[in-house]
Amino acid sequence: PPFLGEESLRAISHVIKEADRLGLRLGMVAASGWNAGGAWITPPNAGMGLFHSEITVVGPAAFSQALPFPEGPADCPKDPAGLPSYYRKVAVFAWPKKENPKLVPLASITDLTGQLDAGGILKWNVPAGKWTVFYCVMANTGHQLVIPSPNSEGPMIDFLNPDSTIFHFQYILDRLESKIGDLGQSSLKYLEVDSMELGDETAWTGRIMDEFVKRHHYDPFKYLPVLKGWTVENEDVSGRFLYDWQKTISDVFIDSHYRTAKDLLNRHGLQ
Repeated sequence: PPFLGEESLRAISHVIKEADRLGLRLGMVAASGWNAGGAWITPPNAGMGLFHSEITVVGPAAFSQALPFPEGPADCPKDPAGLPSYYRKVAVFAWPKKENPKLVPLASITDLTGQLDAGGILKWNVPAGKWTVFYCVMANTGHQLVIPSPNSEGPMIDFLNPDSTIFHFQYILDRLESKIGDLGQSSLKYLEVDSMELGDETAWTGRIMDEFVKRHHYDPFKYLPVLKGWTVENEDVSGRFLYDWQKTISDVFIDSHYRTAKDLLNRHGLQ
């Protein structure tokens, strides 16, 4: 039976009543597979990644055309046009192509984000020379629960977004409480999460750059090409940024998922 459907809830309720009778303490894994997610997770609350495309343009010229949309994972949910059903523009940059194609001086990066319209068309008066145009978006990774129980598959949540964590755990709490009542008075003491195993996409969430600034006190915006294999300014500067970025991802993961879930569950009498 589907996880947290009526038959599933009856079985869980029976286990809790038997544990009450026997004086046992229970924990329940908070998904039908690992790690966190389910059929109730819609694209805005599902896992996000940063995806990019790049083209070369030659100036001087008046450029006005659609940029190639960044290619994402095959199982990312898509609309009828083949684009991700949920995505957000992150950045459009341009920089001169030099002898070392993967080295980008910071001062040479031109921000064109505001010149990309809602239809994906970039309008830019290209200066003389060859230019790399770099376009990146936030979109769903398409990560699904690993080995879910039958009829219980669904996407993993955005672990870096506290709202997604709350949405996931609140759904489970509401379903349990609809059958069991006050969980704080029952033998169910813990909601548990399985091991954390994700894909290799660049982790992202809608507020990640604000979180970066809050923790490291500088703007990461023009350093984003580092996340996709370029060296911005020099190896030392890029390495320092990458360290700060990875530390931000780790800290936000802890705060947005584990601490947020703990605080919500504690309010419902669970750990």
